[in-house]
Amino acid sequence: MRSKRRTCPPATSCISECSSVTGEKNWTIVEGLPAKMLGYPVNFEKILKALKKSFKTNGAIQGSTEGSSVIQLQGDFRRETRDWMVANGLAEEKGVVVHGT
Repeated sequence: MRSKRRTCPPATSCISECSSVTGEKNWTIVEGLPAKMLGYPVNFEKILKALKKSFKTNGAIQGSTEGSSVIQLQGDFRRETRDWMVANGLAEEKGVVVHGT
């Protein structure tokens, strides 16, 4: 897979796109979500389930070395994911970096 991923500045969520070598499949990658919010651990499974249901797509959770998780969605949903995260209070609009728009 060829990746267009960049590193995330601290205290922000990054949404980027990754495409396969043949260019047939696109993945939306959400990274930088904190492991805890308001003192409680974040349930990445519930976030993934809500994103999959909202965008009618498939996805997966990958572990990360920083202790946070990376959410992958099939398809290019960068803008929609940003809007969903802001609408559901997971991030502020200025705290979300969308690469490749």
